Amino acid sequence: MHGRERNTNPDTLCLCECIECVEYPLPSQNSSIPKFGQWLTRKELEAHRTRDRRQALAARALTGTQSKRPRSGSPEPRPAKYHGRPRSAAPLASPAGEAEVEFHGDESNQARIPVEFEDVYERLGCLLAELKDPRDVVPPNLIFDFAVPPHYSSHPPTSQSQIDDVCALDPNFHSNNVLLGYIDHLAGVRRYALQHGRPEDVPRQVYLRGLVARNTVDRHKDVLRERYFQDWMRQYRFKEQLNLVNTARRFRNQLKYLPPAVLTIYLLVASLHLLSNTSQDDCRFILNSLSLAMRLLPISSSSTHGSLSIQNMLHDVDQVVRLLDIYPRFTAFACCPKCFMIHYLNPDDVQSHYPERCIQETGKGVCNARLRKTKEVLDAKREAYITKDVPIREYRYQSPQEYLAYIFSRSDLKQYLYGDPCERSRDANDAWDIWDASALRDFTYIDGRRFTDSDDECRLVFSLNMDGLNPFTNKEAGKKVSIGAIYMVCLNLPPSIRYKLENIYLVGIIPGPRPPSLHDLNHLLNPLVDDFLLLWRQGFYLSRTCLHPHGIRVRGAIIPLICDLPAARHMSGFASYSHTIFCSECKQTLPNINDLNHTCWTPRTWEEHRKAAKLWRDAQSIQERKTLYSTYGLRWSELLRLPYWDPTKYTLIDSMHAFYLRIFQHHIRNIWGMDVKMDDQEGILFNPDAYAPTEVEMKHGHWVLRHGSEERLTLLKKKVLRELCKDTGVLTIDGARNDLLSQLLQYRIDQNWWTPDRRHIRDDASAHCIRVDKDETLKDGTTSDDFFWHASKSRAKSASKDDLKKVFECHVLPVTRPPWSQEQLSKLKKSELLAYIQSERQRLQIIQDDGIHISNGATRPRNQCANILGRTVLKEIRRDMQTINRPSWQPNGPRWPGEAKFGKFTAAQWKSFCLINLPITLTRLWGGAAEGSIQRQCLDNFMHLVTAVKLASMNRMNENRVTQYEYHIRQYLSTLLELYDTTITPYQHLSLHFGRHLRMFGPVHAWRCFPFERYNNVVQSFSTNNKFSDLEKTVFGKFISAQHIRGIFAEQDKLPGDLADLSKHFDETYGQKRQVKIGDILMEDPRYQVAEVHTWQPNQLTPVDPIVYRALAQWVSQNDPACTSCPNVAYFRHSVQRFGQVFSICDHHRNNSQVSFQKEPSAQTWAAGHILDLFSHTRVSNGVDVAQTFAILSPYEELAEEDAKLDVYRRYSVVAGRMFYNRMSADRFLVPFSNVNCHCVSQVQRFPGIVAQCILVQPLDQQ
Repeated sequence: MHGRERNTNPDTLCLCECIECVEYPLPSQNSSIPKFGQWLTRKELEAHRTRDRRQALAARALTGTQSKRPRSGSPEPRPAKYHGRPRSAAPLASPAGEAEVEFHGDESNQARIPVEFEDVYERLGCLLAELKDPRDVVPPNLIFDFAVPPHYSSHPPTSQSQIDDVCALDPNFHSNNVLLGYIDHLAGVRRYALQHGRPEDVPRQVYLRGLVARNTVDRHKDVLRERYFQDWMRQYRFKEQLNLVNTARRFRNQLKYLPPAVLTIYLLVASLHLLSNTSQDDCRFILNSLSLAMRLLPISSSSTHGSLSIQNMLHDVDQVVRLLDIYPRFTAFACCPKCFMIHYLNPDDVQSHYPERCIQETGKGVCNARLRKTKEVLDAKREAYITKDVPIREYRYQSPQEYLAYIFSRSDLKQYLYGDPCERSRDANDAWDIWDASALRDFTYIDGRRFTDSDDECRLVFSLNMDGLNPFTNKEAGKKVSIGAIYMVCLNLPPSIRYKLENIYLVGIIPGPRPPSLHDLNHLLNPLVDDFLLLWRQGFYLSRTCLHPHGIRVRGAIIPLICDLPAARHMSGFASYSHTIFCSECKQTLPNINDLNHTCWTPRTWEEHRKAAKLWRDAQSIQERKTLYSTYGLRWSELLRLPYWDPTKYTLIDSMHAFYLRIFQHHIRNIWGMDVKMDDQEGILFNPDAYAPTEVEMKHGHWVLRHGSEERLTLLKKKVLRELCKDTGVLTIDGARNDLLSQLLQYRIDQNWWTPDRRHIRDDASAHCIRVDKDETLKDGTTSDDFFWHASKSRAKSASKDDLKKVFECHVLPVTRPPWSQEQLSKLKKSELLAYIQSERQRLQIIQDDGIHISNGATRPRNQCANILGRTVLKEIRRDMQTINRPSWQPNGPRWPGEAKFGKFTAAQWKSFCLINLPITLTRLWGGAAEGSIQRQCLDNFMHLVTAVKLASMNRMNENRVTQYEYHIRQYLSTLLELYDTTITPYQHLSLHFGRHLRMFGPVHAWRCFPFERYNNVVQSFSTNNKFSDLEKTVFGKFISAQHIRGIFAEQDKLPGDLADLSKHFDETYGQKRQVKIGDILMEDPRYQVAEVHTWQPNQLTPVDPIVYRALAQWVSQNDPACTSCPNVAYFRHSVQRFGQVFSICDHHRNNSQVSFQKEPSAQTWAAGHILDLFSHTRVSNGVDVAQTFAILSPYEELAEEDAKLDVYRRYSVVAGRMFYNRMSADRFLVPFSNVNCHCVSQVQRFPGIVAQCILVQPLDQQ
């Protein structure tokens, strides 16, 4: 029984495999039992065994010998290693009985085998012994990859032959290799047994052993067939899953089938083509050259497969890209070049299924633009050019199904895509990421639970971006063309990898050469919204992922819309920021834009927005849509079809465009003025008296004061209000805008022009009296009052009759004597209405006799603030820029500010210029000015802006910082209106709403446009033929292919082990090329400082200086009482990397060693100095090794109390830093590296009133 206890139950069934029973088998009662041999009771089994022994004894007596000797010169036959087949189970013969196998019959027959068949007999025994049980070869959880996905079949197979055909395995899947090898081995054993097992050609014993081998193989095949048929049925039942996505293709790793040398060449050429922009011709030359070099090597490959692969190497980079399976799969649409309506392109027949001309209904009728053109294309089969119809514009769309299949097949992302991101470690007081803020944590699903809180599904949240770009990189003069890109980012990924190029989702490239206008973009958003509706309501079932081999359901949602202001309005349906209702957060209008009292603003609501947008969508004419758009400042967006998407909450204000490219630029260029050709004004830089209002503005102001409503009086500019107060002779002209308004409102009550309850007292003797209860809105969004007082001659002529009638009723009808009836008014023609209006305007001296507006003859004085940054101040700024010491990672500011020939500033340059350079120079120049002086007011106003931007850009956000931001931005805007004759811009108004976004979405690194601008640079870097309709397809394919090749190197197990060094070389070359700088977002996890990993060897440890060791021991005793061992050796290092920034010792890199730090964790103030030494030390605490990095710091000497009072930089401590003596203190501090705050910029200065030389230190704190 082979070491097992024999069952002595007489009713037990045993399998007999003697010669007779194998030759004449009887069927078993159980279909799962093999049908060779006979199942006998123990008594019958003993009888068969006795009979076999007797036959063997008779054979020996007849031959006279037990075995024949081998022939001369033939080797001694080896003993057979096969001694019977393992026992199999059998059905119970009775309730108490069991089945077991008795294997016998071979031992006694070996003597009768002729010598010429002994090798065959022995070989069959060895093959049988080598056969493994299928259950040992096939793990229970193995996923079979079939050549045809089971869910594609209409019905399951019903016969064994159908099972073998339908359940054929795909040889391209690496996971099938072991199983296919085992099946081939079984087939080889059976083939050998058939070849040497014919009864007429071989002895009976050889025949029987071959029969046993065939039966064993058939039995193993039956077990395998049953196993993969079960898995086939499991996959077949995927048909029952809604929205099934077959991800099997993503797990077909063909790379491991290629010889490592050939694979290295292919990866090299694909990387050069996609990431280094090497041309196809150059890539072809590289392929041919390396192919020749491989063939010239003495030993290129030891295998036949490898040799054939080298001989048949590909010579075209496009073929390489497709062999590596990195070219994207997409859905193609024919896009109308006029209205951007899309028509599906059938990949099997691209010339059908879409019309010749566009059939989209527009407000002006059918679009009727041509959709096709004739083009000569290369036919690969005929190897000749043929003429065929192709779309004029093609829009390629990557569906979320394809993107989800891609990221869920990535083994390097599997630990991040599952689970609830809200459950990650979270600081109770500070928000480090978007998941720590309220917007995503409070976002719920249909069942009322948090959307990402699911046990059996994967829930993903995406951000959406759309941006336009010039494909010619703005270098070709006169070409104002544009294409667009729609990107999405999976916010479930941690910040360190969230914005990596290989992880983002490129939805599509919007065809050029012009962008879609207003609602035309909805056509391109339609397929994306359709897919995300399914992803929200039903989800997609992925048939296989890295972590869930049997599949998992995925749901997703689009939450934040992250674009610059024009694109955000384009996508969400809000009106342009030049519209009267310009704000996406509240209902403020452009005439009221200077009102900073946010408590009086009416916020927009989701319900009102959807209602107005539906009215616009369902309008029957273009005119009706224009009226609704003018009234509500809204139109329909396809994103509103998503039942959860609230545009009033999720349309975010991008900090990069708002602060750096708009508010900073507007303040420097438009309010201050920056030009190296201008002289700076001496003394007072700003003279409010130079901004006297025009004659027409004052006429209008006096009329509004006498007859206009309070709302109209509020709309007047501050300079007009000041002049009105001056003209009264009794009112003061000092104070804020609201103070002036209050005085004037009370004044007209005192003059009996208005009653205390705000009712107008009509005076028929007035020169001009109008309806004060109503101000009609015209078709262009302006009011009748604006038209009457400010309309030019051409605007008056182009006005419609309805608009002229409204102006006439408000401004002319009340002064006509005798009064006109409505019947008389209705009979007036447009020319007559215009003549009456112009006559009244001429009487009031608003226009001249020729109809020209009186203000057109006078040139308004140029803004005197333009002289603030003239040649003198700019010279000081440039001098300071040359002397500032900055760390290696900090980008320089603009090289020559104030000179137009050097082009526009980038966002990074504006950031560096306004957060570092200007605070250093302007504080030095103006900080010592007297309190209340113009220079001091200008500086204080600007530093409020800089402080607000610095606080809003922090990587760690809390309520205290948001409150400080809101205070400083309000102070900036209120003092801006007091200091300058200016109007608040829409971006400046939106900055007042920015605090709400910080509370809802946390720090801006998770929702700003810096990464998307870098993706645009990637798109612009690709070589194309510069022909629209082709270049969009080219950049779409190359962008996603570049993502995929980065993904190959990101997965550690994707490549063969021999190419591990290639992955390192790739990361060194392309790891940060065109990637989002890790300092621009957030690091791996900012809640952790230095990754304290014990990576040094014992021979790298050196003794610690005794003085340093005493300080270290003292620190350990105070902070780690559980420490039991504190060695006096450590690993000294030149630098430490944290947050993507390198901190070095002073001897290694002086600028990178200059830091701000806390002497104690609880210290309220920071110190500045240089890092003298860095070392990592390991101690034992509670029986565990604790590794920690320490820094030895030499601080700058603090200013004396008297000198500190002269330090004007301390007034702006958030952004300007403070002064120290330019000498090092005698003290040395040993602190944990976690006490080091950040790098600093510094500048040596001689400061008035301080004898000793000083150094200004400005921390670059982002945390």
